Amino acid sequence: MITMLILSLGIGIYVFGISQQIGYTQEVLHWKRILFLGVSFGLMEMLMLLFGVGLSVWIPTQRWLQEVVIIALILIGADMFRRAVWGKAPEERREELVSLQRLFVIALSAEIKTVLIGFCFAWEGRSPWVYAPMIWGVSTIVAVLGFTYGYHMGCRFWKALTGIGGIFLILASLGVYFHLI
Repeated sequence: MITMLILSLGIGIYVFGISQQIGYTQEVLHWKRILFLGVSFGLMEMLMLLFGVGLSVWIPTQRWLQEVVIIALILIGADMFRRAVWGKAPEERREELVSLQRLFVIALSAEIKTVLIGFCFAWEGRSPWVYAPMIWGVSTIVAVLGFTYGYHMGCRFWKALTGIGGIFLILASLGVYFHLI
């Protein structure tokens, strides 16, 4: 249970960082658009989580598949930490409103991680139907807060949040791995 909470928190921080970057670069971002973008991110998060759970039920669980998913999550967490330590913070360049196509591509790259988390939820033996609405709500709130914070305040804590999210993903992935042993 704690492992899944830490895993979800790591992805939540990742979504906050992405939405903060998008909000930071927008020329005009009204509250309706912020709410729409946040709900879109949250729905994608929930659907991909359920997709991951469905795949884990459909595909017979084998040891090699579990190890590949755990290694992928550890690598994603390490990449987030690397970007926090050695990466550059986003530059402020005000643009027109983000297109839905670009938002879809950005959200899809974030949601691949959520599919992997869906696998982990199924392996933990927890009911995804209980967690899916909670994750949708949290993801929506986190994305809305990220868009709002990025638009009004910029990317002040982007590096720290990205590093913390990466550490959470690594720790939670190791927790899932040791649970499966």
